[in-house]
Formats: sequence, structure tokens, C-alpha cells
Amino acid sequence: MILGILLTWMASLFVILIGLALLCFGFFFSHAAVMNWVSMKADEAKGSASSLYLFIYYLGGSVCTYLLGYVWEWRVWSAIIITNLILCVIGPMIAVNMKRLDQNTSSASYSVRNPNLQNR
Repeated sequence: MILGILLTWMASLFVILIGLALLCFGFFFSHAAVMNWVSMKADEAKGSASSLYLFIYYLGGSVCTYLLGYVWEWRVWSAIIITNLILCVIGPMIAVNMKRLDQNTSSASYSVRNPNLQNR
């Protein structure tokens, strides 16, 4: 996604189209990976978990699209690119924190299920 965003900063229409294609591929690949992750992590009510994810997905898309209009008025295309790059950095940071939280939660539940590990 980041490479695709950066390519849209170029002057060549052909390069911009390649950048948009990379951006779209990265975005929908990420969306599919997160949908899979939500489905795997939901022990109960998988449908509700997927529904909540999709609700947040579309809400975020609507709000961010609206706010990007103000970003466009502020500094035109370069501000859109910088804003999207910032969002592309925030996403992996959230994923790393969620993975860390998931590891802490799974190790705590593992030790509760195995009383022999509590004394270690």
C-alpha cells in the first residue's frame, strides 16, 4: 500500500495507475486478512464479530473519506498522500499491539488450564 501511495506522487499517468493498482491490491489484501483474523479469533458469535468488524470498516471508510475532503482543501494531493501514509503506519502499529495482547492473553489462559505451569 505504501509503495502504491508513493507512486501516485509521480508525474507520469502510467506510474500513477500502477500505484493505484498496488494501493487497491494492498488494501483489499489487508481487508481479507483482517476478516480472516476476526473469524479465527472469535470463539463464540463469529457472525456478530464479523458484523461488528464490517460496521467499523464502513464507518471508518465513510468518516475518513469525509475528513479527507478537508485535507484536500488544506494542501491538495500532497496532504492526501501524507495522511494516507500516516494511516498506513498506524495500522501495523495496532496489529503489533493486538498480537502482543493476544500472546499475553493466550499464555495466561494456558497457565490457568495447566496448573503445573502456575508455579513456574
